[in-house]
Amino acid sequence: NKFMNIRYLQKDGVDKKELEDFCDQVIHMIDKNEFFTITSLRNKGFTHALDRLGLNDYFYTSVLIEDERFSNRRMGKTKLLFYGKKSIELIHLILVILKENEMIVMNDLVELLEKQYGIFMNRDKLKVMIKDSDLYYDDITNVVYKDYPTYAKKNLKGMDIIAVKL
Repeated sequence: NKFMNIRYLQKDGVDKKELEDFCDQVIHMIDKNEFFTITSLRNKGFTHALDRLGLNDYFYTSVLIEDERFSNRRMGKTKLLFYGKKSIELIHLILVILKENEMIVMNDLVELLEKQYGIFMNRDKLKVMIKDSDLYYDDITNVVYKDYPTYAKKNLKGMDIIAVKL
């Protein structure tokens, strides 16, 4: 809980060039238009000379959000970053996660967000967010689908749908 300016960092031998190098090294580690957090970078094996300072993830995130090449959005106690310029929401990250698998069990999604990205989301808030989007959530199976047609294709195949007029 301390504001650090460049003079404070210079006492530890950190200059603006090293901060810029940190951002450049992050860019070499990720793809354009990729979502990430400091936690996900660390999970990929990212390290940098700045690690010698022993500061928490908030410091490293703060360095990145000052770089105009990244967009960011607060997600609980962490910030979701994006290599590119756009307004980002958690739902965009979930869409990326579902791009490969088309569906994920809610518990697995919550665990993935926590372990891979360090994003801790209340399940109920996550369900509301999903239901307010183009994603589809099945309350019975507790599964999130990338959209309703994917849900229908995987679950309603071979079922006769009968419309009843009241």
